[in-house]
Amino acid sequence: MVAAHRQVVELVQRLVRVDSSNPPGRERACVELLDGELRAAGLEPRLLARTADRPNLVVRVRGRGAAPPLLLYGHPDVVPATAASWRQDPFGGALVDGDIWGRGTLDMKGDWPCSPPWSCRRRGPARSRPGTCAPRQVPSTIAPLRYSDLVCDRQPKEGSMAARVDKAEGAPPSREQIEAAFEQEGLRPHGWGNAPADHYDWHAHTYQKVLYCVSGSIVFHTPDGDLELRPGDRLEVDPGTEHAATVGSKGVECLEAAR
Repeated sequence: MVAAHRQVVELVQRLVRVDSSNPPGRERACVELLDGELRAAGLEPRLLARTADRPNLVVRVRGRGAAPPLLLYGHPDVVPATAASWRQDPFGGALVDGDIWGRGTLDMKGDWPCSPPWSCRRRGPARSRPGTCAPRQVPSTIAPLRYSDLVCDRQPKEGSMAARVDKAEGAPPSREQIEAAFEQEGLRPHGWGNAPADHYDWHAHTYQKVLYCVSGSIVFHTPDGDLELRPGDRLEVDPGTEHAATVGSKGVECLEAAR
């Protein structure tokens, strides 16, 4: 493992080992860890707190002004995890067979060590960067995105529909049964959840998304219509398929994997 790769892996592990479960939403330790890493990289981050335990982190990497600024947004909080349902400690950050195990490795603690704030210093002085980069870490409850507040500036591509739902029959399966179904397909799911009426804007993935609704409900919007998922329902979205989503009135918890 080369030095730069090792640094990224170690930082992800350190972030995972900070329990920033929401609820209760105590992200300060995680944000302060990121703050220290950014300062060590020669940057000048700021902490802006409305609530002491839930500060925002803002840092700007200035460019030469030849391109529009880029905002990178992330959240340090994670969905609570029950250790008994994990093969590894969800807050242990264990490295097993090349994979880092733990809550937040895919959403979003694994993203930031690979992003421009940490890599920019290695890529030369500011004059080599055409635009300004402004990454932020924001606790999700400070400025929740609601469907009624959403103004979309991105429209789905025509002919991009490739999503399908298999509805659960009878009593919905338990979380353990859903995890077993993923395992039979050789997939490693991660869990996530959202509050009522939260919204995901139009986007697409480079991989096939396989998703089960564990509890609550969520509606996926596609160019050909809406697909509603309730407990036990399974969604598959092919690579390149544009879709958005709106969480139901009781929130939602899902298990998702990439194929």
